[in-house]
Amino acid sequence: LLSSSSLSLSVYNPDSKITEEVKMTPTDMYLEPVLYEKVFDCGGKKVGYVFFNDFTFECVDRLIEVAKYFKQEGVSELVLDLRYNRGGYVVTEEILVSLLAPEENVKNGDLYQTAVYNDTEYSQLLKQYFGDDYANTYFTTKFEWTYEWNDENGKKQKKDYSYDTSDANIGLNKIYALVSGSTASASEATLVGLMPFMDIEVIGMQTGGKHCAGMMFEAEEY
Repeated sequence: LLSSSSLSLSVYNPDSKITEEVKMTPTDMYLEPVLYEKVFDCGGKKVGYVFFNDFTFECVDRLIEVAKYFKQEGVSELVLDLRYNRGGYVVTEEILVSLLAPEENVKNGDLYQTAVYNDTEYSQLLKQYFGDDYANTYFTTKFEWTYEWNDENGKKQKKDYSYDTSDANIGLNKIYALVSGSTASASEATLVGLMPFMDIEVIGMQTGGKHCAGMMFEAEEY
């Protein structure tokens, strides 16, 4: 059904008591996860607000654009709204923290996070792909990767990504993180990872509690 070229539904209107046939045709679409940003003047202090709900590859340009806007406006504190953000790609998380963390730590390439693995073949695969330091993530401003996938015809596709955030660090003193039970994964990792480096006040309810991340390998790679 989901792969059909069209879908017909019977929709009943309780007011007119008429059932109508509605035909829908699927289409590719992208919903920008960086949905809203604003700068507030709070007694002479500039506070930024951004609503962000998905760590996709495609949102990186918008994240950098918003960070440069906040930097230009002299924002020193940020309200980071992650209430509906269930996570996504780790590399997007790393790009986001390069914009939010103290600029000195980013420029120094300080250790950001360390992942802990049990002794499995999976950890050995990561070591094979990324070397002996595979478990550590460091602050950086240079990001390059290739994303590969198979299209609907089974043909392998790929797209190269390259970003430089060296001129986009906001220079924040504090982050107010808005969270909910739908806040999870990369959202939680962003906040936990930044806490040793800067003042972060978490506002809301208990988050989803995802404690792990994963990486997909195809059968021939394994």
